[in-house]
Amino acid sequence: MPRRRDTTLTPRHVHCTHTAHTAYCIHTASTLKAQRRAVIARLLGMTLVRLGSPLDAEEVIEDALASRHSLSDEEWLELHFLLGVCYQKSGREEQALDAFESVLERTGGEHWRARFHMALISIANGWHAQGEAMLRTVLEHNPEHAESLRLIAMLEVRRKTEQNKLVPPTEFE
Repeated sequence: MPRRRDTTLTPRHVHCTHTAHTAYCIHTASTLKAQRRAVIARLLGMTLVRLGSPLDAEEVIEDALASRHSLSDEEWLELHFLLGVCYQKSGREEQALDAFESVLERTGGEHWRARFHMALISIANGWHAQGEAMLRTVLEHNPEHAESLRLIAMLEVRRKTEQNKLVPPTEFE
């Protein structure tokens, strides 16, 4: 008759199992804590931007991005997008464009909000055709985006007004 294998756990086995479970729990808790930190940084950053404190928001977001905890791709994208908004709101358009570009690169151009903010910067700098093209791309991803629709209508009126202007002669003959 075959001998039956003893499946009872010795104190040593219980300790190893307990240690592995404890390590797993600590890792899981650490991961959840890091995720909460990223969510809190995003929410606090958004709130500070809306309250008119983009520099404070920038500090919170940069701290979250520099933390030693890993961020998911989605968290990284949202934090970098918000960082771009902070730069934009504080008048650092080149840095804002760089941040928005990095978000677009990581999403294959699919982040319509980053493209919308790039359009705003383009329009503000007088690059109306480029801004309008970006707004039309935004509408491909979000056809009901009211602000893009409003800005395109405004740019179209502006363009028609400019086309209808008479150019006065500079010198009389």
